[in-house]
Formats: sequence, structure tokens, C-alpha cells
Amino acid sequence: MAFKNNTLTKIPHCEWEQLRDLYKIDWLKHHIVYNSIQNYIKWFEKDSKIKNLEIFSLNDNWSQDGTFLILDRYLVLANTLNDNLNNLITILNLLDKSRYYYIFGITERILPAIEQFFKINNWKFNPEENRTVWHILDRKCIENFDIKPPKGIILKSLSEENSGIINELWPYSHPGSENFIKRQIKYNYSLGTFNENSGELIAWCLRQGYGSLMVKAMSKFYYNNEEDVTAPVVATNTASRNMFQKLGFKEFENKIKFFAMSSSLDQLVEIEQNDWPILRDLYKIEWPKHHIAFNIIQNYINWFQKDPNVKYIKVYSLNGDWSDGTFVIVDRYIVPFCTLNKNLNRLTTALNLLDKSIPYYLYGYVERVAPAAKKYYEINNWIYDKHVCNTIWYRKKNNNKLEFEIKIPDHLILKPLQENDAIIVNNVWPHRHPGSLNAIKRLIRYNESLGIFRKDNDELIAWCLRLTLGSPGSLQVKDEYKRQGLGILLAKAMSNILMNLGMEIVAPVVEENVASKKMFESLDLQKVDMIYCNWTEPLNPNNVWEDKDCE
Repeated sequence: MAFKNNTLTKIPHCEWEQLRDLYKIDWLKHHIVYNSIQNYIKWFEKDSKIKNLEIFSLNDNWSQDGTFLILDRYLVLANTLNDNLNNLITILNLLDKSRYYYIFGITERILPAIEQFFKINNWKFNPEENRTVWHILDRKCIENFDIKPPKGIILKSLSEENSGIINELWPYSHPGSENFIKRQIKYNYSLGTFNENSGELIAWCLRQGYGSLMVKAMSKFYYNNEEDVTAPVVATNTASRNMFQKLGFKEFENKIKFFAMSSSLDQLVEIEQNDWPILRDLYKIEWPKHHIAFNIIQNYINWFQKDPNVKYIKVYSLNGDWSDGTFVIVDRYIVPFCTLNKNLNRLTTALNLLDKSIPYYLYGYVERVAPAAKKYYEINNWIYDKHVCNTIWYRKKNNNKLEFEIKIPDHLILKPLQENDAIIVNNVWPHRHPGSLNAIKRLIRYNESLGIFRKDNDELIAWCLRLTLGSPGSLQVKDEYKRQGLGILLAKAMSNILMNLGMEIVAPVVEENVASKKMFESLDLQKVDMIYCNWTEPLNPNNVWEDKDCE
């Protein structure tokens, strides 16, 4: 089948109703498609600025046979009235294959087109995994429904805040499903039953769901709005099918089936820079529990504000979905990562999509997500303990605004570092490695840093950088100048800088560094977490970032 010269053409919003009405023919035969288009018409009526939602035609010929494709972020709904399914196959194959899609609303009539689309792209095709059977309710049954909740239970609309628990317990959750649920709650009618005393959400329904009380209440709503009351039920869910049938629902005579399936393998999808602040703000929850991830993202936002042309930095999500905060940053070979999801599988999957041919330095990840890194190592048969650096994360107990008093000896001067100081810093740093000189240069260029210099010859004798973690780091004093209090002087001065920036006063200390632990504890900092760093094992050990490659 030829796809050359065919194009996806946007159908203007003003023409969506005309497209919808094509599917009035042989009513109930095409009602799933009709209702789906009507759903998005209503969404645009409620929010004309809704993002990432378009309806496409094939070569602008939708009026001829009703062939269309809805793209709702990663969700794809496509159909046609044409018994010849070639146009449907063609429009599906015009999708960007570099992205992940979840195709839903597939009736049995068009299933051969989906099968052919998957075959063309060498994707696994197994529709039985997600088969559902569509049911319809006789309107006469609805009039007698009793929707009074039991004592101690209240029935009310869901809010977007409920999406997390719903997604967590949904057996069909998938990449992007939490945001999918949020949009359903935001734009559609939904119901939940709540404990009257505690406010705990105990059951819910989003135009489909569980619990006869909510099915009855949802049915009443659609009945009062003069809509057909229909419901898809997973074919293997005997309990739900029995419940719907007990309430009067009947399977369609033509046994309409309903399928959903993924269209591609997992992939890292770049998060656009204008979305970085939104990703960052997800980590404000339960502050300061997730402040390290917040600081990391803010660090790179700051860098691009200072220099829009900064190179070799990408922020990735898994399959284009970062609604649960899952991200992987690739800063040349340095890889910070995190997630808010209690289930770490998506984070592990994202890490395992990194290029195995080069070494990466997994950087600054907290205790909570360490199992994801361990699992990533296990998948690749790497030895985790061989490479890991254990670091204590300190935070000031009382983050007040009182600055530390700084007294500089008369023969010394405290001032910001310059990029040409990076050579000295790197040469003395015990953890230097290929690429570390440029890493230090970038920290000096874009972040705050301090050095202590001799006044007589301008020799740099001690220094401290602000890391991408948002903390002081790489604090070093030359051997011949140790035990003069210069380390604690720098720690206080950098803490003052953090305070003036409105940031948490924090510090990482390698677990074996007893002297540094005592110093930061003397400044009223306490251990709040462990963070870890470790190198991956590349397929080609010689394929490393050199400083000359990083400029």
C-alpha cells in the first residue's frame, strides 16, 4: 500500500460537528465514534485553549467517507465509514513513528486496519489483551434506580486531586494515564463515593467504573441529559459483566468489541524547555521532601535563562508522559533522574533506554529511588556496589534568615571563581575524570562559586562550587593551607549565598569524610537523606567524553 504524497490535515474545530453527524447513520452501529467526537466538541466548548488535541483527516477528504484520526496527546482514536479500510490504514501510518501511541476505541469492524497498521511497522499485535464488550441499558430501568448512598457515605463529583489514587489503583494504568484521568475529571462528569467523616475516596466512576451505586447515579445523569446509557466492560471481568447485566444492561446484538493497544516500544521523549517549570513545580509537593529534584530542574532552567545556547543538555520523559514527575536529564555524561511515582518501574525503564555504548554518571539520586538504579544495573548485569558513591545529604535544622558571620583574614580575599580557575580546581579534585574539567567550568560559568585567594600573589588556595543539586560542593583546601578554618569559612559563605537566593541550606558529604561531616554538623545541619552517584559500564570503555569535546 502506498503512503507517498498523503498528508494529515487538521480538521478545523468549526467542522467537528459535521464530522460527528456523519456517524448518525445506522444509529448505535457507530455511536461509539459519534460520542467520542461529541466528547471532544464539549471539551473545546469548556476550554478553547486545551492543549495537545487535534482531529485530522486524510488529505482533507473527511467529508467523503468520514475517515479521521483524533490525537489526544498519545491517545489515538481513528475510524471510517468506508468498508474499504485502506484510507484508515493510510491515515494511521502517517503518525510520527518516533512517538508512543495508545490506540483505543477500536471496534471489531475496523480491527483488520489496525492489524495491518501494526504489521506494516513490525509491532506486536494482540487485541485480546484489552478486549471489552459494549453494553447498553434500557432507559425504562433507569427510572427506578435508587441512588441514595449508605449511612456514612457521601456521593459527589471527583476533583483533579483524586487522579493520583485512581491511577495508582487502576489495573490498566499506563504511561500518561494519570493525566488522562485528570482530563476526564476536569472536562467530563464523574462521581466518587467518600467516607463522610474522613473524606477518604473509596470508589469512583469516570463514565465507566465499578460499584452499582455509581453506575446507577451515572446512568441517571446521562438519562437526564437524554443520552444513551452505554458501558464497556472488560471481557474477562466476569464480576463487572454480571453487575451490569443485573442492573439491566444488555450486550449489543452485534457484539461490538472495544480494543486498546500500544503502538510502539518505550522511548525517551524530550521535554520541551517551556515545560521545565511545570515539571519542576510537581516537586513542590510535601516540601521540602523533594527539594533535591526541584533544585536540579531549577538549576538547568537557570542555565538556559543565562545562555539559551548551552550545549548537550536534554530533559527526557518516558514516552512523552511526565505527569508523575518521571524524568531523566542527560547533561553530556552526567545523568540526574527522579520520579514522584511510588512504583519505580517507569523510572527503571527510562534509565534502561540510555545509550549503552557510552559511560554515564548517575548523579545525585536519593535513597527513595535508589532501587530503580539497582534494578537498572541488574538488568544490564553490572555490579552496583562496585561503582556507587554513598553521600550523606545534610539540611539546616532551622532554615532561618540569619546569615553566618564571615571574617576573612587580612592577607586573604574571598571572591567568585573565574573559568580559568577550573584547571586548578580539577587538578586537585580527587574525583576528577575525563570530562570533569568542563563540568567544573560550567558550574563556575553558570552557578555561584567562591574562592579564597592570597592577596600578595593572587594564588587560589581554597574553593567551593554550587552544584547542580543546589548545594555547595567540591569544597577543597590545598594541603599546605589546611587546618586554618578556611573550609568552614567557605561553607558559611556559600550558605549565606543560598539564603540570599531563597534556597534551602543543604550540603552533600561523602560518607567516609569524617571531618566534613563534623564541620557541617557544627553549622546546625542534620542528615535528612542519602544520595548516590555511580558510573555505568559502557559497551565501549574508550567511548568517553573528553573535555575538548564538551565546549
